[in-house]
Amino acid sequence: MRHLLFRVLASAACVALLALGVTVAFAQGEQVTATLTPVSGSGVTGTASIQPEGNQTRITVAASGLTPGSRHSVFFGFGTCASMPSAALQFTIGDIVAGADGAGSVSATVATTIGSLLQNGPNQVHINQTTGNPIIACANVPSPSASVTPTSLPSTGGVPLGVIPSSLLGLVVLSLGLYLRRH
Repeated sequence: MRHLLFRVLASAACVALLALGVTVAFAQGEQVTATLTPVSGSGVTGTASIQPEGNQTRITVAASGLTPGSRHSVFFGFGTCASMPSAALQFTIGDIVAGADGAGSVSATVATTIGSLLQNGPNQVHINQTTGNPIIACANVPSPSASVTPTSLPSTGGVPLGVIPSSLLGLVVLSLGLYLRRH
């Protein structure tokens, strides 16, 4: 009976610690999403997702309302959609090739953290028409202070509050296990 009680308590403690780890991981790895809106009546819409991947950042742009079979270059740049076309380009994300339904996507991974990528905002993502390169859709990317900085962690670092009770729970379960093993 004592061994069954120990196993139940140990299992509960493991589940609690696992849940805490998942919560902390989500708080530290927030994704930023921006909505692409049509420019000059193009009808092109979509989303730009910026997701941290360790010390790198993955940018995925999905668009619809494109001419089937057409190819469009996608860029990440400094400035806002309102400052286009004079906004400075930071890098090319890649090309979208529209499918038969007029939709397509492109992804790229850049060798910088999401915080470093967005720290000098404002930033934007835009899609160009291949012929003549006019901009057909643009999205203002939210700044890191608005969407990336986790509010659940202290700004000076340290231990998230949930770790302390979970650590204490682990110590209690360990102590109980040692006690039951000896008696």
